[in-house]
Amino acid sequence: MNNKKSLFCIFIAVQSLFLLQLFFGCSPRKTTDFLPTPPDIKASNIWSKFKNKQSYQINNEKAFLGKGSMDISTPEENRRMSFTFWGNYSYPLRIDMQAGFGTTFALWRISEHKWKAYFPGQNTAYTHSDPVQGTARLGFPIPFSFKKLALVLNGYWKEIIPKKYSKANYITNANCWKFYFQSHSIIHSLKLDKNAYPIEIKGKLPYNWKVSLKKYFQDKNRAIPQRLILDIDQEYQSTITIKDKESRTQNWPVQSLELNLPENTETMSLKQECR
Repeated sequence: MNNKKSLFCIFIAVQSLFLLQLFFGCSPRKTTDFLPTPPDIKASNIWSKFKNKQSYQINNEKAFLGKGSMDISTPEENRRMSFTFWGNYSYPLRIDMQAGFGTTFALWRISEHKWKAYFPGQNTAYTHSDPVQGTARLGFPIPFSFKKLALVLNGYWKEIIPKKYSKANYITNANCWKFYFQSHSIIHSLKLDKNAYPIEIKGKLPYNWKVSLKKYFQDKNRAIPQRLILDIDQEYQSTITIKDKESRTQNWPVQSLELNLPENTETMSLKQECR
């Protein structure tokens, strides 16, 4: 009986030592130089995968139509609007915005060298020879042209992302690769997830800006964003959500892209005001 009891005690002691060794032996050593290692996949592989998604030719499409909502936040106000964005990739483009209960807030027409914005509530139309500068003057800044915005919203990233990157590194806490570009590029950096989908784009021209991409449409050929957030100088934020999107193989009829102003509409040139 005593022998059995002794053997049992020895067995318990051995098990305890084994568990202690297992616990302390497998614990990672906390050293100051410990850094999580990046995944086996290389930056060049992720970049190639991203570039392969751009092989879809825009020649297959001539025009588009998108509908969604836009939330704008500034230090002065918060505003929510719905919009319809349509046009030809070769210009012109149209944007109609509604604010609350379907009330028309603004009607825009954009060509390469002219921007016209009609605000029915003011019975006033504003114009500018540079669409990006014109919209910024009225509190709607974007870091690149409306044509490039249209292309990005329809998944044509090669129109805005440089062909080559200068360096890349793995961001452990975000599980993504970050690619950097030459300083003269409008795009400063790009983050790609493991599936080579853009999740963040940053730029420094004409001001510090960041586009965060939160959701994508299901499309095997292209990375078509469904929700993106634009931050500018930490003072302006615009969240764009695309709810419906259509592609067209033919250009829109000319009349569907016109913006005819009502009689007695006051027209103001924002460029002349700057002088």
